[in-house]
Amino acid sequence: MKICFSCEYFPPFGSGGGEISTFYQAEGLANSGQKIVVVTPDYGATEYEERDNMKICRFPFFKKLKTGEQCNPIFLANPIFFLYFLYHLVKTCRREKVQIIHAHTNNAIISSFFTAKLLGIKSVVTLRDTTMLCAAGLLCLHEVDAVPPDCGVVKFVKCVWAFDKKYYPEWGLVYRLKSVLNAFLNELDLSLKRMAIRKADALITVSDGLKSLCEHSGINGKRMVAVYNSPPIQTEIDEQIKEEIANRYKIKGRKVILYAGKMSYGKGTDVLIESIEAVIKKEPCSLFVFLGKKNPLILFPERLKDYYVTPGFVSNKEAQVFFALADVVVVPSVWQEPLSRVLLEGMYFSKPIVATKVGGMSEAVINGKTGLLVGRGSPDELAKAIIAILKDRHRAEVMGREGKKLLEDRFSIDKNIAKLMEVYGNSTPD
Repeated sequence: MKICFSCEYFPPFGSGGGEISTFYQAEGLANSGQKIVVVTPDYGATEYEERDNMKICRFPFFKKLKTGEQCNPIFLANPIFFLYFLYHLVKTCRREKVQIIHAHTNNAIISSFFTAKLLGIKSVVTLRDTTMLCAAGLLCLHEVDAVPPDCGVVKFVKCVWAFDKKYYPEWGLVYRLKSVLNAFLNELDLSLKRMAIRKADALITVSDGLKSLCEHSGINGKRMVAVYNSPPIQTEIDEQIKEEIANRYKIKGRKVILYAGKMSYGKGTDVLIESIEAVIKKEPCSLFVFLGKKNPLILFPERLKDYYVTPGFVSNKEAQVFFALADVVVVPSVWQEPLSRVLLEGMYFSKPIVATKVGGMSEAVINGKTGLLVGRGSPDELAKAIIAILKDRHRAEVMGREGKKLLEDRFSIDKNIAKLMEVYGNSTPD
């Protein structure tokens, strides 16, 4: 079977777990004997790249990026890009005789849908987050488990206003009014994407939690299936890099608490920072490691600078070294986290997990067995859970082993590829 993966970012570009998960799925399918064609903007990279059963076709794009970077969303979420992407998708899919087109990112959905219609092939969409639910910022999901049913124009404007006040406090009245207008335009864009999703031959979500949230919000495909992100491909840790990182950040002799991902209020970065003081009172050898792009709104207390490090964005290879060095991995999200890739990475390296009880977290963390689940937005609960794991090394090791078993059982690449192939095989184009 020949399958096209359409995405606005594909490694080495894009800084999130979604791009890594897309790559692992493409590689898993290719290793199983399927022919994979990836279509994505080039951002300055080579036009074609081939490896076993996988061909990456990059089309010209004016914006040039460095590894791990993303460009301003305005360049991708607009009709001109959709038409340009559509042209290259149709050309490539026709040339490669593709049978299925699978959109892996939001700004690939519309172009992929119309490509499928024009060529008479199957269309599949993967949703990895809650972006499709609303253009108002979804601050409501920081406090409740589903989008409220009483949303209207007035409430929409209030939500945008509240979001901007929290994330862009420096903005004046003019910028806030522009933001409201932009949110309405984004909602029109989302409406078209939702139409494409509903008419696609299959809709995949990355967890049952996200599937339930989408159903509750009225986003339903003809066939809706949860297919988990694939775990890391078997990899060897470079001992030299491991030694260099341990020395650079003075990790030796410390108990490492690892946070990996975007630093934001939704991800609960600020909540974890608030827990540092309580943890170091009980475990003074603790060291909090915050991987990911820094956010000027997320402030780190100077007085605690000996107890945390912020390496910033690192390559996937370096990130895996940090996971190997960690004593506990923490995912403190307050929004409805669908299924953080950080959980899978932590489980892969047999690390106990502390996570919040939101979204699809409980599908990857069995409370008391593979880690500990706590209430969202509570630094005290987070600190208690971290301390409990750091104080009991034997329990931590058992949790890590059980997490690795769960990863191999529930999230194995073979199971995920088999489920994907089932979706592809059962999807019938209109």
